Amino acid sequence: MKLQNILASLLTLLILLGCNPDDDIDTETSENRQINEWIQLTMENIYYWNDRMNERQPTAERPEEYFYSLLYENDRFSIIHPNFTELRASLSGVRREVGYQFRLFSVADSDDIICSVTYVKKGSPAEAAGLKRGDIISEVNGEKFTQTNFQSLASAARQSQRLLFKRYDPEIGLRNPILEKEIVLDAQEVQENPIHLDTLLLINEKKVGYIVYNLFTLGSQQNNFKNQLDEVISSFNTEGISDLIIDLRYNGGGAVNAALHFASLLVDATDDRKIFSQNKYNENLMEIILNDPDLGEDFLNLYFDPNVQSLKPLSGKIYFLTSRSTASASELLINGTNPFISSEVAGINTNGKNVGSTLIEDGENPSNNYGLLPIIFETFNSQNLTFQNGIAPTLNSELSSDNRLPFFPFGDLRESLLSIAVNDIVGMPARRIPHRQVQVKELFDSSSDSPLHEKMIDERNYNFYIRP
Repeated sequence: MKLQNILASLLTLLILLGCNPDDDIDTETSENRQINEWIQLTMENIYYWNDRMNERQPTAERPEEYFYSLLYENDRFSIIHPNFTELRASLSGVRREVGYQFRLFSVADSDDIICSVTYVKKGSPAEAAGLKRGDIISEVNGEKFTQTNFQSLASAARQSQRLLFKRYDPEIGLRNPILEKEIVLDAQEVQENPIHLDTLLLINEKKVGYIVYNLFTLGSQQNNFKNQLDEVISSFNTEGISDLIIDLRYNGGGAVNAALHFASLLVDATDDRKIFSQNKYNENLMEIILNDPDLGEDFLNLYFDPNVQSLKPLSGKIYFLTSRSTASASELLINGTNPFISSEVAGINTNGKNVGSTLIEDGENPSNNYGLLPIIFETFNSQNLTFQNGIAPTLNSELSSDNRLPFFPFGDLRESLLSIAVNDIVGMPARRIPHRQVQVKELFDSSSDSPLHEKMIDERNYNFYIRP
């Protein structure tokens, strides 16, 4: 046995001596350099601010570090992700989570933090557990929200958790809860349906369509959100609505083609070729597009689809409800339809993200799993107007901040932003809620943590930018 042990030890030593740890380092260094060369070439060709990009030669550093070191100093939107497949899935509204969105508020003259649920995703663990909009989460995994821990608790909100929540009567306010309950939520893969709610509101003998639309994606063959949206607009046509309210306050963006389809449902383009949006690219890319007979100026423009059954002419208006989280593709929808419809904006100034991306992968290197979302274009409507500074509300009200707690359900005519639109429709003051108000200031909106927040994704093929 002793001889066997000695021989085994000698064999192990020989194996270890034959392995050079520098081999692994050299392999990683070579792979990183190759990936960074791909990043460099891609950014030089397609990046919108390629003339303001930091000048660097490809190195062996981590691709994430190299990518962000290249960006124009004012670019806060371009991203890199280590897994292209995961990135693509997240852009269609799929990710692993428990399924609720929330906002954190600090209370005036106090150290208290209030966590209020803004909405619960359909088919999620949170919905199955009975969580609802307006519920106040008082504990997560046994911890109360404080000034020192609210950021860490907020970052853990997508993970499996045990939470304690309280439900209040909105008429009474944050006094005695009508329900207090502890639930356990196990994270799972959730595909969010962009149509959170669609309903018909009867207001002073007027029929008003109301839709809460929380992201821009057309879905998949299994979950065809495009067809579902068509059916919603068709039902509003059948009912003969006078006005339409589109709630985008928690919609941070998404696919350009989804925004174009929604816009085409709002604007009748059967008799004319109407421009929804116009893209501007970097100088080199503009030259390639305009000189390519298969692309040309038509590639710069997106046109309303004349083949969809659009909304019938309204006797009233289309109202957009907005917040600071209303960004990119949401702003694109408002900006692009504005020249063609009678509309109003209720809420507060939107995000101001008027630049977009396309999803890029390395088709030549199978060992490169990275995905890029660099900013490649700036967008304008048919009147050459953009929204770099956001879109300002046209209807002003003391209720515009949307910080009245607890929240009323979506579609409740007493709900803050909805009441602003209703006020304009019927010409009557929005109803004030009699309960005592809690003075709060927003600290965090979880919709800003969404993979689609501040995203405007053009899914057309951009492989033409690659030149020998």
